[in-house]
Amino acid sequence: MAGQVATAEAKAKDDPSLENQINLATWRIMLGEMATEQGERSDLWSLAVDQIEFGRKAIAEIEAALAASPEEERLLSKSPNAAMRLDATRVRMTAIQQREATARQAERDRLNQLREIAKKYRDVLAKIAEVDLYLRLDDMQHARSANLEALQGVNDVLAIARSRDDIHLFHDEPQLEDGVDLKAVNANVSPLSVEMIAHIKAIQALASSQLALRQSPVDQKLLEESRDWALAALNGTEVPGFPTPAGSHTGNPIGLYVLGLVSEAQGVEQVRPAPASLQLHQQAETHFAAAKENYAKALSALVKNRTGAGVLAELEATITAKIKSLESPAPFLAQADQATLSGRPEAAWKILQEGSLRIREPQLWSSMIEAGRRGAAGEQILLAQVAEGTSNRLLVKETWETQLLQMKIALDAVGENLSQIGAKGLTPERRQSLSQRLTERSTALRGLQATATTALEKAETAAFLALAVAYQSVLGGDAKRTDTLIREAQRLSRDAMAELEAGLKLEKDPVKAIPLREALIASRLAYGHISIRALPDYRDDASLAFAAAFDEMAKLPFAASNLELLGSPTISAMMSRDGDSATRLALEERRYRELVTRFLEGMFTLHFGSPDAASQQMANALQAGATSQQLASGGGPVDASAMLGQTDGFDSQVTLQDSVRAFAILASIQADKPDEALVESVRLLNPASKITSTNQVDEAALDDALDRIQSPLVGYAFASAVESYSDSLNISDGTRHEMLAAQARLAFEKVDQQLQSRRLRNRYPHLVALVEQAASRLGSIEGYQADATQKQRQGDADGAIRTLEAGLKRHPRSSELWVAFLEAQLEQSRRGAASRESYVGVLKQIETAHQLKMISSFEHDLLSASLLERMNELERSLDAYQRALAGAADPRDVVRTRSKISEVRIRLVTKSTN
Repeated sequence: MAGQVATAEAKAKDDPSLENQINLATWRIMLGEMATEQGERSDLWSLAVDQIEFGRKAIAEIEAALAASPEEERLLSKSPNAAMRLDATRVRMTAIQQREATARQAERDRLNQLREIAKKYRDVLAKIAEVDLYLRLDDMQHARSANLEALQGVNDVLAIARSRDDIHLFHDEPQLEDGVDLKAVNANVSPLSVEMIAHIKAIQALASSQLALRQSPVDQKLLEESRDWALAALNGTEVPGFPTPAGSHTGNPIGLYVLGLVSEAQGVEQVRPAPASLQLHQQAETHFAAAKENYAKALSALVKNRTGAGVLAELEATITAKIKSLESPAPFLAQADQATLSGRPEAAWKILQEGSLRIREPQLWSSMIEAGRRGAAGEQILLAQVAEGTSNRLLVKETWETQLLQMKIALDAVGENLSQIGAKGLTPERRQSLSQRLTERSTALRGLQATATTALEKAETAAFLALAVAYQSVLGGDAKRTDTLIREAQRLSRDAMAELEAGLKLEKDPVKAIPLREALIASRLAYGHISIRALPDYRDDASLAFAAAFDEMAKLPFAASNLELLGSPTISAMMSRDGDSATRLALEERRYRELVTRFLEGMFTLHFGSPDAASQQMANALQAGATSQQLASGGGPVDASAMLGQTDGFDSQVTLQDSVRAFAILASIQADKPDEALVESVRLLNPASKITSTNQVDEAALDDALDRIQSPLVGYAFASAVESYSDSLNISDGTRHEMLAAQARLAFEKVDQQLQSRRLRNRYPHLVALVEQAASRLGSIEGYQADATQKQRQGDADGAIRTLEAGLKRHPRSSELWVAFLEAQLEQSRRGAASRESYVGVLKQIETAHQLKMISSFEHDLLSASLLERMNELERSLDAYQRALAGAADPRDVVRTRSKISEVRIRLVTKSTN
């Protein structure tokens, strides 16, 4: 029909005759009528109106032309076909006009429908704008409500669109052009795109999920609702209880993201009852795997349609972070570190708790407890987390790290009790309970202290052990036991301070610096408390230690405000008072005392053959003296830690005296006065001792002295005195040698442990090599064996015997040394004319070795027989050989012994004959 119209129009254009005009008009009317007849399938109402109106007007013009001109009427009669078409149109004009009216009404209905849809569009857009605002304000409750209204608006739009079918409701009808073949169209167009409807559903899912996840506990009903909306957005499924508009898109990133959130939340809720449980994490892995899969799909959809920066770019970053947080603890640790560095340890604790619900990993768990400790989570909560971690083997109870963590928790609890109530305010039972807890933690930590691998780890351990002793001294207890521990704690705190101060200067990572700084604070607090307990009231060590601790506390990112005003500024204000010359005088006296002490130590280092170390010690002494002078003069700002470093420590009253006495002991050893050196060394360590001679020095006295060693110099003097005295005794006193050698070895080992400290190692550099040499002498016989063998090869029999004898005085239970020593003695007696007294001495040594069970009865009898034969006591020699033969087990020994028996018998016969 459209083709016929086009043909007629072309003819009328070329030949505007009356016949052609009638043909064109009637063809257009017929096209319009056909369009109205096909309306329900094509909805070409505008086309129908246009064509009928055009044809009707053209007919009217033709009628007017015919009425005005008889000639035109005559011409029309010559074209019967045109006349018939015109007559038929005249007859049907009323019907044609009705068709036109119908088409016009359909156009008005279409317009009214569009107006209603436009109104609903406006309402929906207003609600979408509200949703956007609430999302930006992070108000998920109102966002969810507004978005639900938007979805209802979508339903209304769809309902209006369905109220009358109109294919061309949202698209223009095709225009009639030359050559166009109009066909009936049977496709309806939705008033909203499926992507748009899917997006609104997905927003509803997102708002519901966020609202559910922000409640504690998680609102499972809302969470399930969010899942339903996400599936509706992706798959077009129905949401129970709501007339869900049709429209979905399988690649909607927000819907996929919400499915990921729901699966992750389900996994988290499954783990929440016991976050350390391996079994619960394994059960939750299905949910976490589904979450990662949906997150990955959402990320892929976002990347595929990436438009640059904006909300979707933020969502892309969020989803990327979500995936990483389900694969590794690193994101949680990094976020927690940032929170800690910004002064929010409680936020760091919560972040790591969330991490533990997704990732089961030891470092995450221990970091969570540390963050909770810094954020004042409470002792019971932290201990419960430690217990859960150890019971589920996230933490290994018998490790240094776990014991140190428990020690910190215990110290925090005791410190809180002392700060809030005070020691006097605590009941005796409470004080005993707190002290007992510290004892248990200290015992456990000391037992694993050797597993600390680095110097800084050892320093951390020493700092908190020292603070535990300090708190126990405040709480009260066994005075004798506490005093012994205090002496050790003083050294530990000083050693820890030096090591941690050096470590902090090198540490560039602010996160790794935090535990070092906490340990340094602990060491300074420990030294402050110990100084109050043990030093005279005129000493300022405690105030300096506490001020230095406050200085360090102020450097923590989560320190209390204005804490920096309580440290060095307080000391500076005290020193700047008028008439406070006594303080400066004390500093000056301390400077001279320390200078003399360091000078003497340098001189002894030089004496021991270490000129380089001695030179460095002298330089350090002069530098320390200059620093002390500056502090005493009051010039410049005061640094409490620097002043604390110049104090001479726990034994400040006798430090110089102790050093001199230690040097005197070493001098006595050099002067071959071992008895005097031993007695003086015991009395140096225990001033209350009544010992005046070596006969009074028993194992108990040496044990007591050993326990009191806190200075490497004094300890070295004591160990050297014990070894020297043992060396002076006769070799026959094997039991006493054994006791003395063991005590000397333990003393050198304790000195070696103390020299692991950076502070003491730098102060006594010469002792390091000397202690190593002593450890070699007392720890192994190989050096003596090698030295004796070399001397024998060089023909120095006396030197070999002296070396073996020295070895036996340190290793009286070594059968190898005994056999080598006795054989060397016999060999020397065979080669030279030894005196009878020498032979008798060797016999006694053989007897001693036998009593100590260092040689067998066979070896004892054989050696004795050989020596008696050399002394020409043939009868006794024969008896000894016969006893040896009776005890010989090796056939070769039997043959050798029988041979010697024959020789002695011949000599006896010859002697009797003469």
